[in-house]
Order: sequence, then structure tokens, then C-alpha cells
Amino acid sequence: MKLFSSDEIRRAEIALMDGGVDEYTLIEKAGAGLCKTVFNKKRVAVVIGGGNNGADGISATFNLLDKGVEVDVFTVGEIKSKYSLENIPRLYTMGVEVRDMSEVMDLSNYDVVLDCIFGIGLNRVVQGVYSEAIKRINEEARYVISADIPSGISADTGEVLGVAVVADVTVSFSGGKIGYYLTDAVDYVGDIVYVDTGIKGENYVATLVDDVTFKKRLKNTHKGSYGKIAVVSGCPKYVGAGLLAERSARACLRSGAGLVKLCVPYSMREVYAKRVLNETLDFLPDDDGWIIFDKKRLDEIIAWSDVIVIGMGLGDTEDVLKTVQYLIDNAPCVILDADAINAISRRVEILKKGRRVVLTPHLGEFSRLVGKPIKDIRVIPDAVDFATYYGVTVHLKGATSLTVYENGETYVTASGTPALAKGGTGDVLAGVIASFVAQNVENPVASASFIHGEAGKLASVKFGEMGTIASDVSDKVAEAILKHMQK
Repeated sequence: MKLFSSDEIRRAEIALMDGGVDEYTLIEKAGAGLCKTVFNKKRVAVVIGGGNNGADGISATFNLLDKGVEVDVFTVGEIKSKYSLENIPRLYTMGVEVRDMSEVMDLSNYDVVLDCIFGIGLNRVVQGVYSEAIKRINEEARYVISADIPSGISADTGEVLGVAVVADVTVSFSGGKIGYYLTDAVDYVGDIVYVDTGIKGENYVATLVDDVTFKKRLKNTHKGSYGKIAVVSGCPKYVGAGLLAERSARACLRSGAGLVKLCVPYSMREVYAKRVLNETLDFLPDDDGWIIFDKKRLDEIIAWSDVIVIGMGLGDTEDVLKTVQYLIDNAPCVILDADAINAISRRVEILKKGRRVVLTPHLGEFSRLVGKPIKDIRVIPDAVDFATYYGVTVHLKGATSLTVYENGETYVTASGTPALAKGGTGDVLAGVIASFVAQNVENPVASASFIHGEAGKLASVKFGEMGTIASDVSDKVAEAILKHMQK
């Protein structure tokens, strides 16, 4: 599914009307679609604002009345929509009173509240009677269906503009809005239902990855057919993080890679030897556990590998930076995670020399890369600018994850779960990404993100969102892929 900005949706709507489609027709299609989401309910409160989002609510009211549903309509602020002003008198003739929101005593008396206060054009902080109405909906309503977007949410950034409705269902009238999947919105939109009103945007912001399919393997293949991956990790300060790199290596194997090598400091070999069963171990020169730059050893690793993952538990030293820089300059493909990202944030320009580089930052790491405080980051524009300027792929991790390839093509994956909010799960993701890149899986980074989220959900079935840990997720990667194999 393509995801659009609010401006693009408005352009598409204007183009449709310029082509001869009447605005009232669009409103009535939206109202009919909104009505269809109200199943077997006896009493419905429709809360409308002054614009066309409120008009959608009026249109839905007529449809609900035709179905025999008892409907009360409550207004918030001044009614300005031409459609609403013309049709509210019709409601009176049908026995429906349209009253100010302040006159409703308790919204919990209704089976459903239809939120039709603000649409996708909202770009200011919600205040006054609008703020009070939204708070009451959140406090009193038993079940909420929002028209096009929960009132108070930015359709472009997903931010709560002061206060916003927490919806159980959001009914989208014109395709996907990018804001549904960003920042705050993921906790406000609920389930999303799409209604075709004929509005078709053209210039999309991103593509939603809501499924992936994997081809069956040919029988006449061998381990070398599916990629060789080296995972570089380890230092004495972050032993746990370094050991979690084994989970990254295991995730490479669980997601189909043929050969995986875990490269760790030589002086820590006994620590890793006790943990590693399925991967091979390789050792790097070090100084008391801190890896040192060694061109010869790195050349050997580069010659063997199709993809190199580096960053988990490496520490932050000048030799780490030199090592990362050398791999960027010379390896066929490098996945940069954790400390590798922190290292290059001091010298970001080295990315321009890379052959193929994928970075997997969370928002804090990304803020260091772009030199902006988190509060000032514009997630999609900044990620696109960074990826295209440096010629890299950026996978920005979050509740919803964002993948931007070097050509600016942008994908959103919303398969994540709070179960992944645990140290080490990002290491597992880096391993799946490396594996999919090595195997030439279509859309490898975004597909890996989708499978990572699915694995997190599978793991949480047994351990819950609070109890799931990184090793549980890596153990479920294969099962997640199996669910999406070609029949």
C-alpha cells in the first residue's frame, strides 16, 4: 500500500472534483463507508466539528438512521461546512436533535462514538472546546471510530497536536496516510479500515510493507548459494553485547544464510567458544580485549564474506573507527549497527566512499549522525536526505520502522511489537538484514524488518511483551519466515 501526505490527498481530491465529481458525492461515500463499520449497535453518538470531517459524520448519520440505529449528533465549535449547514435541518425533520457537545451528559451511554471533529488538514495545537471534547471522548466513550484520522493527530508526522482521540478503529477515506504509522499515532489509530471514495493520490511518500513472500529454494543448491556473512563484535567493557552478537549470527542462519562467521577479539576466545555452536569462530588481533586495526586480517575477512555486520559491543575507540572505515571502503556490503554507528557519527563523510552500506540506527543514534536533537528531527525528510546524500540505506528503528534506500525509495514496516523493546533485539534484526542482503531477497532491508516484527510477535505468545528477550526473537525468525513461504 502506498502512503501519502495530507497535501497529496488534498491535491487528489481537488483533481477528482475538477474532473466532474461533486464534493457532496465524496462526502456521501465517506459517510456510507463510516456507517459500514458500525456493526449491531443500538445507540451511536456522532461528534462533529465545523469542517468536512463533520460533514462526513452528518452523512454517516443518515445512513445509520436508515439502518434503524438511534443516533444523537453533538457539535464542537462553529459549523462551517456547507454540506452540514444544509443537511442538519433535515436531521431535525427526522427527529434527530443536533446539540452542542456541552449538552451531552455521559458518552458512556452510547455503544459507539463516531469521532468526526478534525480531519487530515489539522496543523495546529488543539485547544479550547475542541480539547475538552476530545478529552471527554477518551474518558467516557466505550468504543470509538474515527473518521479518516483520530482528531488531534497530524496526518503527516503522526504527532499528537496537544491532545488526540484514542480510536479503536480509524476509517480511512482516501488511501493510507503516512502519519498513521509514525510516532504517537501508532497508539491512537487502532485498527485501520480503508474505504474507496475514488480519491487516488499519485506522489506517495512511502510504501507500507504489510506482507512478504519467500520463494522456495531449488534442490540443486548448497551452503555457498546462500551467502557468507561475517559478524564483527566484542570488547571487555560490553561482554554481554558482544555475546548477543552470537544471536545476530544465529539470526543470519535462521533466516537462511549459508555460512556465518563470528569474528571476536582473540583474548576473549574462551568466552565465545563456550557459546558458539552453529557458526564458525574467527579471531581478531586485540589489545587486552579491544580490537586493533589490522589490514591483513580485515582483508582476509573481506575476501571471504559477501556481507559484514559490525558494531555490537565493540566499544568506542580510534581503532574501531579505523576498522569500520576500512570495511566501508573495501567490503562488498557492510551492515553498521550500534558502536559502528556511534564511531562514524564523528566522521560521517566516510560513508560517501562505501560500496554498499546499510545503517540500522534508532532515533538517538540517528540524531548523532545528522547532528540534530531528537526533537528537531523530521523523520522521513531527514532519513531520505541522509540516505540519498551519502548513497547508503538507512533503516531507522522504532515502533514503526522506516527503510530508505540510496535512491530515496522509502518503506514503512508496522509489524513491530513492544516485545522488541529490549536490549539485543536490534542485533537480531541486523543479522536478518545481512542474511536477506546476502541471499538477494527482494527489498531485503524492509523485508527483514517485517520478519523481525513477526518473530517478536511469535516470541511474545509464550513469554508476553514484557518477558520476551532477544534470544527468544532469534529463535522465532525461522518460524516467521515459514509462515510467509510460497505455497
